[in-house]
Amino acid sequence: MQGIVGERPNSSFASRPDQAAGHPWETEVKFRYDGDVANLQRALNVWPRHRPKQKELRSVYFDTADHDLWKSGITLRLRGDGTPPYRMGIKFAGDTAGGPFRRGEIETEVADAVPQFDSLAPDLVRRLERLRQRKPLVPLFETRITRTVWVVAAGISVVEVVLDEGEIALPDGRSQPLREIELELKDGRDSDLFDLARLMAGRIAVTLEFQSKSDRGFALLHPETRVPRKSTPLLLKRRQTLGDCIDAILSNTLNHFVGNWTALRETDAPESIHQLRVALRRMRSGFKMLRHAFQTEVFETLREEARHIAGGLGPAREIDSFIAAVEAGALQPREKPPGCESSDGSCPRLTRRALSNGPRGDQ
Repeated sequence: MQGIVGERPNSSFASRPDQAAGHPWETEVKFRYDGDVANLQRALNVWPRHRPKQKELRSVYFDTADHDLWKSGITLRLRGDGTPPYRMGIKFAGDTAGGPFRRGEIETEVADAVPQFDSLAPDLVRRLERLRQRKPLVPLFETRITRTVWVVAAGISVVEVVLDEGEIALPDGRSQPLREIELELKDGRDSDLFDLARLMAGRIAVTLEFQSKSDRGFALLHPETRVPRKSTPLLLKRRQTLGDCIDAILSNTLNHFVGNWTALRETDAPESIHQLRVALRRMRSGFKMLRHAFQTEVFETLREEARHIAGGLGPAREIDSFIAAVEAGALQPREKPPGCESSDGSCPRLTRRALSNGPRGDQ
């Protein structure tokens, strides 16, 4: 990749299409990261005069007591340093065709440390009021982080690289450490952002992360939500372009895959591995259909990549199926061979070992 990091380009190309159309989307890639700032800076190949900026941030996330906004895919937070003005941010999920790396974002300044809708567009205000049903918005959790920021050039694009270090904290004292890298496209092409993400994953030890800070906060509030997820219906609209249809098909299968990422990493639920493999089968079917339609090897290459990942999950799925058969009584006590009792307890360890030999999160 040429000039992966350097001066901010004085590009004359137009703004990103989604911004020009008035849609406040953000496109970003997120990693969990356990290394230090120096390793990250070396990976970015930042010139010595490019000193990163650092600041302390406290963000408080608000919703109704019944979490009505969150249930509709909306999060609202206030960020600041304790003195006005504060930055109110509203983030919302788009349709599934946007994929896991894109979501809506609106930010505005407010005078006090409470949500205020005066400066928002009327249609958004009506939507928020309809969802909250006159219930008060209350603080649910907060993040306290030290943020280190680089603004770098990637190809012909501008990418903001952020290292966040801190914690997610609940009012009852529960907390979770937070250490992650975010790469957000500020200007230019999505492809440059993903090229930079791949380059970084090849230089430092990172794990791809699909949960936002708000997702992790709500998961801390509701551990029971970290469960495997089945596919959602694929909805194609009339008069969609061919490109939009391809985007919708592949994004639907990709969202199915990443929707089970957290359950795989943080629970022992066997269904998460099964759903990951189902998502990959659906994805491969989509690539096969597109390969026949367009007579190009690109889709076949992607199909083989999906097959490779599914193959890495295969041994763990086989062990989970064996455990389920044993628990269902497939081996009655009188039929168990000598030593079988001791092997029962080792099966979960075998599953974890099989997963550790499978595809890594940074791939």
